[in-house]
Amino acid sequence: MPDDGETAPGRARFGAWVAANLALGYVLAFPLTSAVVFGYYVRAKVWGDVSAPYGSAEAQVGAAFAVVGVGVLVAVALLVDRRLRKTIRWPAIVFWPATVAVLTTPCTLFLLNNSTVPQMLGKGLLW
Repeated sequence: MPDDGETAPGRARFGAWVAANLALGYVLAFPLTSAVVFGYYVRAKVWGDVSAPYGSAEAQVGAAFAVVGVGVLVAVALLVDRRLRKTIRWPAIVFWPATVAVLTTPCTLFLLNNSTVPQMLGKGLLW
């Protein structure tokens, strides 16, 4: 049975992995939410089954924010997680699905709770 000296660094690396991915997932929730809202705009324009959340000029900004934001943050997450994977030493088949699950947790919670952007920023909880 390993003593605390051998398991403590492993727990610290796991904690760093969880903290880094939750922080990145929180920041990633904003462009992902913008992508969901843009999806409503597309549904309104193509099928007409929902009302458009904004006009065409705002749609271009929302789409650009979603694409650039998601692209940049996914690239950062990949770089961070590749580095952390070397220290955690989990098999790839376990590490990457777990990473995706932890990264998408904040966005999933915000979407399931129908949170607005001020609520996502902590209104009602922090200020």
